[in-house]
Amino acid sequence: MQDAEGPGTGNATDGKPYTGDIVKVDGVPTALYNSKNVVEASKVSFAGLSLSGSQASNYELVIQDDYPAKITPLQIKLNANKQTKVYGDDDHEFTFTNEPIIEGDSFTGKLSRVEGQNVGAYSILQGNLDLGTNYTITYKPDFLVITEASLYIKPDATYRTYGDEPLQDGLSSSKFKVMGLKYNETV
Repeated sequence: MQDAEGPGTGNATDGKPYTGDIVKVDGVPTALYNSKNVVEASKVSFAGLSLSGSQASNYELVIQDDYPAKITPLQIKLNANKQTKVYGDDDHEFTFTNEPIIEGDSFTGKLSRVEGQNVGAYSILQGNLDLGTNYTITYKPDFLVITEASLYIKPDATYRTYGDEPLQDGLSSSKFKVMGLKYNETV
C-alpha cells in the first residue's frame, strides 16, 4: 500500500490516495489460475474486490491481470498394506492406504513386488502406481509374506491276513498319494 499524500500534492493519475479521503476496499478476493495443473499453471488473475466510500468515485481499482504464479505438487503419503498368501497361490492385488487426494483425481497403475515364489517375505514396491505431476508421493513399502502350503500324504491301503508276519519298521514304499504339491513338483 502506498502512503497517503496531503491534499494538493498528487495528481489524478499517480494512483496515490489523498489524506482525508474516505475510500474502502470491499469484497472477498478470489484468484483464478490459468490451469489447476502443476505443469500448466503459469499465471493467476484476481477478482472480487471493489471500492466504496464517499470519495470512491475519485479512484480506479486496478487489479493486476496475469500475475506470474506457480502451483507446487501436493505431497501425500502412501503406505502399502502387508499381505500374505500360501505358497503356490496367485498374488492378490496389492492394496494401500493414502492421505486424501483432490476430488476427481485418481491413481493409475498398480503396486508390484520383488520376484520370488518360495516361502519368505517379499517387499511390495510402488511399481507404476502414480497420480501424475500434481502430486509428490512419499511411499512406504511393506511385505508380501508367502507361507507354507499344506501337503498331504495318504498311503495306499495294505492288506494283510491274520497271522501274517508283521511289516518290518524301516521299509520304504512308493505306494502313496500326495495332495497339495504346487508348480508340478513331485515327491
